[in-house]
Amino acid sequence: MSRTGLSKQQVKKARDTLLAQEKYPSVDAVRIELGNTGSKSTIHKYLKELEEEDEDVITQPSISETLQNLVQRLSEQLHQEAQEKINVFQEQMQQREAEQQQQIQNLNTQLTDTQAELEQKNTQVDELIQTQQQLQQKLQQETILRNRLEQQTTDLNALLEQNEQHHLALEDKFQHAQQALEHYRESVKEQRQQDLRRHDQAVQQLQTEIQQLQQTIVIKNNELSVLHTEHTKQTVYLEQQQNQVQQLQQSNQQQQDELTDLKQEYIQQTQTFSMLKQQFQQQQDTLEQAEHIHQSLQQQLEQTQGKLKQTQSELYLQQQFSEQLQHLLQQFAVKTPDAVVQNKPADG
Repeated sequence: MSRTGLSKQQVKKARDTLLAQEKYPSVDAVRIELGNTGSKSTIHKYLKELEEEDEDVITQPSISETLQNLVQRLSEQLHQEAQEKINVFQEQMQQREAEQQQQIQNLNTQLTDTQAELEQKNTQVDELIQTQQQLQQKLQQETILRNRLEQQTTDLNALLEQNEQHHLALEDKFQHAQQALEHYRESVKEQRQQDLRRHDQAVQQLQTEIQQLQQTIVIKNNELSVLHTEHTKQTVYLEQQQNQVQQLQQSNQQQQDELTDLKQEYIQQTQTFSMLKQQFQQQQDTLEQAEHIHQSLQQQLEQTQGKLKQTQSELYLQQQFSEQLQHLLQQFAVKTPDAVVQNKPADG
């Protein structure tokens, strides 16, 4: 039995409301829409009558078609909402990608500038190192030349002193030879003619030796004059070289100060470069190349030092040769008076 107050019109109104909400108008749905009033049998009866009435006017779509339409509309709505979300996500992704591309471009520009600046600093450092090495080599050459000139001056002074002593010794020997000759002439006046001829031969031999000694003295005096003139020239040249060495030392100090400043700037650039190292590995390659260049320069410096040691060895050999020559001169000076002494007893 239907409850009092529930009419067919109320059931129709509830069914139309459910259809407008795209809900299936089942008995339970209609009863809920009516506020849980009325019996299910009454509601089912009214729904059946309404369906029969609708079939008379137009063909009522089947439940499956209604569900298909509902599913299609829901699918279109979900597809539209999903497409809107996808469009928004794509716009966000495009904007983010554009920002990332801009950041990458900025970082690439910054990296390029940093690389160019680093290469410029490395070039400046290489030029300064090369300039310093050239100045050091020139300073070493000037120092070697200065030491050589000082050694030559010392040798010339020693040779001059030896020549003076030899000159005095020759004069003394000449006086002794004259005295011995006079004494010999007095002692052989009473001897036989044979002794007189021997005496004349000895006198001639002594005169020949005296002439040779006088010629030697003249030659040594000329050599001393030449050596003295050369010594004066070498002294003037040595003073000029000392002035040039002082100027080179001042220039080298300035280069050292500039090199220190550049090294500080290079350290700052290296610190900045280290911050970008994790993102851009190419900076490490540039530093490794700089390290190889530094090692190559170090090897060239060691080779230059080896050549310097070889030059010092050659200078030491020249000094030994000079000492041997002086020793031979001393032996010659010693043998000369011995020869005169040996001739004197033979004549007696």
